[in-house]
Amino acid sequence: MRIFNRSAVVAGTSLVAASLVAGCGDSSDLDEQCAAAFERAALTVDQVVSAEYECGGSFGAPSQDGTIVMSVETQEQATLVIEEIYKAFAFESALDDAWIPGTQFLADEGGASFDDLDLGFNGGTPPVGDMRDRYDIHPPGAD
Repeated sequence: MRIFNRSAVVAGTSLVAASLVAGCGDSSDLDEQCAAAFERAALTVDQVVSAEYECGGSFGAPSQDGTIVMSVETQEQATLVIEEIYKAFAFESALDDAWIPGTQFLADEGGASFDDLDLGFNGGTPPVGDMRDRYDIHPPGAD
């Protein structure tokens, strides 16, 4: 009987290890899908020249960081475009409500940096779920 129990423990441990390895692969795929979804959504907005995101995280702390280059010259112009970007994020059903896209907004001419403070979200860049609530956009299949 002891041999059987040890075999079961070894088999169970192997199954757990295989699941963890498989989970790592899934995480990488999710990271790529996350980045692609943010980029795809941002690029639908007029005046967005480029969008690049990197999703990942460690120790259970996910992150979604990106850079969006826009054809704007002033903060006022940038604010209007950033709001359209946030609406595009809200429409993108592949984005999770809890994701918070830490984004650097830059001008294509001269590389000036812009912020999203004039949009009135509490505490800076909002989670996608807050964007959806603010703009009353709830795409089918979204979290």
